[in-house]
Amino acid sequence: MDDIVGEKFNRWTVKSVAYKRNGQWLYNCVCDCSPELKKLVRRVNLLSGDSQSCGCLQRELSRKANSGKSRNSKIKRSEYEKIIKLKGKKLAKELAQEYGVSVPLIFKIWQSKKRRKK
Repeated sequence: MDDIVGEKFNRWTVKSVAYKRNGQWLYNCVCDCSPELKKLVRRVNLLSGDSQSCGCLQRELSRKANSGKSRNSKIKRSEYEKIIKLKGKKLAKELAQEYGVSVPLIFKIWQSKKRRKK
């Protein structure tokens, strides 16, 4: 049953037939991200699209979805220091608007930095 050997399914490339287990064919496949790593993938999962990669696709999509969402990473260290020094509400509101975060988050950051300095 090697009719799909050599074919590509998403990021999987089918290298050879491995064996049949519980009535289902398993294939040795390699992913685009690491050609030296072979994985066993069920034929039905290849054909249905249920298995698209070794997991690298999910990690990549997750990274893209989460990129830039870390609220604290939007504010630079120099901005933290301004918050600590000035402690002003006006500055906090300006920073919140500039970086798209809430004023309470700004003060929470200020409090945590203040505690670390002690």
